[in-house]
Amino acid sequence: FPCLVKPVVSHLFVAEFGVKNFRAADASQLRSMLERCAASGHAVMVQEIIPGPDADIYQCLMHLDSRSGSSTAFITRKLRQNPPGFGVARVAVSHAPIPEIEAWTLGMLRRIGFTGLALAEFKRDSRDGSWKLMEINGRLPRSNLLSARCGLNFPMMAGRDLAGAEPLPAVRYEVGVHWIEIAMDLYLSARNFRSESQSIRDYLRPYLAGREVFGDWSADDPRPFFARIGNVLRRN
Repeated sequence: FPCLVKPVVSHLFVAEFGVKNFRAADASQLRSMLERCAASGHAVMVQEIIPGPDADIYQCLMHLDSRSGSSTAFITRKLRQNPPGFGVARVAVSHAPIPEIEAWTLGMLRRIGFTGLALAEFKRDSRDGSWKLMEINGRLPRSNLLSARCGLNFPMMAGRDLAGAEPLPAVRYEVGVHWIEIAMDLYLSARNFRSESQSIRDYLRPYLAGREVFGDWSADDPRPFFARIGNVLRRN
């Protein structure tokens, strides 16, 4: 303890409880949370909480071709999450290949006979430096535009596979490109400046790197960005 109670079907859990998961401080609290979930019909899992900052979390996006068996992997490092601690990436960066977690992801998918798109999330345990698997999902991440910007079009790979076309040729993806959701990052960075333990330089670095993909801003279609700002302010 403490440990995490995570739903199997996240969006239904969030709709009922208003949070993505429960954090249990002791056995009594865990028992109460499990009873509450069971009474509401939510299947859940209990997971160890791995210590360390959000920047210790890495994702391996992978496509495993159903006909050729070839695989393509893309590594992303989370820098800041929404919400902090247990959320989706609000700022992330494309990272150089990490053979260890790529091999683990591929091995897991092949053992269960999976083909198509999958996203595995790992965290570097600050206690001993080992990798811990957090979760694996059969879908694209919210930040999938980042991989396309870096040279790997995963939706195209999946579409060609389903259509029976040959896999796209292997390419080396671009490293050091940032994914940023501006509205939520600005709001949470201001609200959580002390608790996230990042310096002003840490907060600004992704914006000044010169290579970024925005999840909510486009100069030729700015209205969704302003709508998003309004949504963030109303909900928070």
